Amino acid sequence: MQALHGRLPGGPPRRPAPGAGHARRAARPDRPRLRRPLHLALHRLPDLQHPLPAGHRRGGGHRRAQDHGVRAGEGAARRAVRQPAPLQPREHPALGPPLRGRAAGPRPAHAPGGAARRRGARPAHARQGQARPAARARRRGRRAAHGAGGGARHEGAPRREGGAVSRTIAYYPGCSLHGTARELDSSFRASAAALGLVLQEIPGWACCGNTAVHSRDRLLATALPVNELVKVEQDMRLDAVAVPCAACFNRFQHGAHAVADPQTADDVAAVVGRRYGGGVTVMNLVDVYHDAVGLEALAARVTRPFAGLRVACYYGCLLSRPPKVTLAEDPEYPTHMDEVVRVLGCEPVDWNYKTDCCGASLALCEQEVAVGLVGRIVRDARACGAEAVVAACPLCQVNLDSRQEGVARDDPAWQPLPVVYLSQLVARAVGADPAALGLRK
Repeated sequence: MQALHGRLPGGPPRRPAPGAGHARRAARPDRPRLRRPLHLALHRLPDLQHPLPAGHRRGGGHRRAQDHGVRAGEGAARRAVRQPAPLQPREHPALGPPLRGRAAGPRPAHAPGGAARRRGARPAHARQGQARPAARARRRGRRAAHGAGGGARHEGAPRREGGAVSRTIAYYPGCSLHGTARELDSSFRASAAALGLVLQEIPGWACCGNTAVHSRDRLLATALPVNELVKVEQDMRLDAVAVPCAACFNRFQHGAHAVADPQTADDVAAVVGRRYGGGVTVMNLVDVYHDAVGLEALAARVTRPFAGLRVACYYGCLLSRPPKVTLAEDPEYPTHMDEVVRVLGCEPVDWNYKTDCCGASLALCEQEVAVGLVGRIVRDARACGAEAVVAACPLCQVNLDSRQEGVARDDPAWQPLPVVYLSQLVARAVGADPAALGLRK
């Protein structure tokens, strides 16, 4: 990182001498007070507007909230999803000992026909495990535009499906997997070994920058992930890299997308010292299991299937948005994770908030907002019959798991749900060492 920082135009930023700012401020004469206070809040955040989903149209309401009896145009107080009687989760034997946040006790049966009514209200193509026609058309169009295979691909090439990726792929763990998400790293490595994938960690990998660098220097924020892609392409001679952290995956895709512009590519090459050729496929956690391994090959390796564990697959923001950068299958209602967990013997539920923001980026500055978002997401997952939430992002998993304590303080009747990684379910289903799953964290 220091080498890249030194190649930036103008060199690295200079830090002011300690205490200099205080001395200058002390020498200033007193200024007259303003007659009215100034609101210093940021009114526009262009960098955040593009990844965020479009707001609901006036009078439209949530497209799947109709299944729960919410009419379009209702006021804010009545717009929340109406929930059936609270469900007491049962301790599912497939997950072993109770996880943190799991409530013990019997789980009553659902109301007759409830799930069928929810599923029946949706169009046939939107059922779990089926891609929407528009999404299939987009993927076919991307494949046709970039060729069926062979030759060099640029950064916008669609990810390959059905096990076409080499069995040896590069691995970028990122900072979170060496800290708060160690169980994601250990379970992903264990599942990859059981599935016959060889992960080669990028030697000397550096932080992708994520939000911290992106808010400081856009060129450096682009150069950091591109530098890792250059290592994979030119040093390791591999054509795919697994990036389990959704935030890192998003930055990798942003970097690869940005260098499609010739001027940006020249600027980044000047910082990195080498030019990225665009020959690396960036794969997130879901892509590895769904595309690199393939559903058929994954099903053949399952030795300990789950006995109908009902799960809510949570994709979050960073895997699906912005779709032109992430190349998401469907930015509003993706199904690839649902297909993976179904192969493992789980039953994915149909619910409303699989791609809504959980507020992880607000955990420090707006804790009340983050707690409210977590409460809304987990309540809906439980109302739709889920016994656990499955995440593919370390930021989302930590936020959804830890913030439930804050929700419980405001809601005495709160019933928590466990939040696990997709890699933990896969590793357990394919017979990996239980010690590597990290379920006792």
